[in-house]
Amino acid sequence: MAEIDWTVLETRFPGKPDFIRRLVAATYEAHADDLAKLAQIEAARDFAALAQLAHKLKGICGNLAAARLAALAAETEAAARAGDAAAFARLPALAQHIETFLEELRAHLAPSPLQSEKKT
Repeated sequence: MAEIDWTVLETRFPGKPDFIRRLVAATYEAHADDLAKLAQIEAARDFAALAQLAHKLKGICGNLAAARLAALAAETEAAARAGDAAAFARLPALAQHIETFLEELRAHLAPSPLQSEKKT
């Protein structure tokens, strides 16, 4: 299931496909290593770092119309801030959603076959 609701995103920024592309590129660059960070956070059982990462994800996912990941990140952030071990129980699901989110961002940035043909 898709993480990003592209229709909502395009409605949020009507007539601004270049802006959306720049936003997607900046987001991908800023979050490309989130899965590695998540693994480090889990190994260290670092509640503060988990809360911080989840907070960042919640914000950007809200902006990019990725509601399911934003909600999971919000729940994870709240649990981590409370020092609740349930925050770490959410990590497999969080990692799966982050992976899908990153794949969608990467796919959006990949040149379409039409764009590739125009360059040749």
